[in-house]
Amino acid sequence: MTSLVSLSVADSASTWARLGFVVDADASVTIGGVRFRFQGSDEDMPESGKGLTGWTLYDPCDSLPIDIDGIPTSKVARRDRPAAQVHPNGVTGIDHFVLRTHNLERTIRVFEELGMACRRRRDAGSNGSSITQQAFFWLGSPNDPDDRVVLEVVGQSVVDRALKDKPSTFFGIALVCEDLDATADFFGDLVKPPIDAVQRGRRIMAISARGGSTVAIALMTPHVKQLI
Repeated sequence: MTSLVSLSVADSASTWARLGFVVDADASVTIGGVRFRFQGSDEDMPESGKGLTGWTLYDPCDSLPIDIDGIPTSKVARRDRPAAQVHPNGVTGIDHFVLRTHNLERTIRVFEELGMACRRRRDAGSNGSSITQQAFFWLGSPNDPDDRVVLEVVGQSVVDRALKDKPSTFFGIALVCEDLDATADFFGDLVKPPIDAVQRGRRIMAISARGGSTVAIALMTPHVKQLI
């Protein structure tokens, strides 16, 4: 079962420390058993770009490519899952992370050919003459909530021919907080008051880019029921 081991981030570890995340001895941050590994420094931003820049996947059969639909991919044949942490900002885990594609059918096909079944598709609203669509995948065991991470792929129902061959890119990530109001108090003016999320019974807010991270980070209340 392919599972998410780590995410590469263009930020510095100190940026995330200032946002209330515990930085481990190896300069990574652990959220929900997934390590966030930082490529940046406080002095400059690496040439690799901004936001989430790649991932490491558990691949015991060594069958995954080193590029998955444009996403730089590292692989490990063994995984020692780190213990999840509760961070001073109240974050306890990962709800989902988002991949943006200019060719949704292509990206879904790539993941399914790698053995990752598309669990659900939905229309998410209009954008001009096209309809924004979402497709959901599980990384990790569906029977182990501590291992499972939801991957949300977003794209357009009508493919722009000029963009159809462009690679996918990571868009952002949604993290879970047990007490979203307390987390809002922690971040102060870096967040706006929580609003109702798409998932019924849940609330969500986003950390402002003024916090220093180049990752689009949303914060959510825990699941009321499973997303997919």
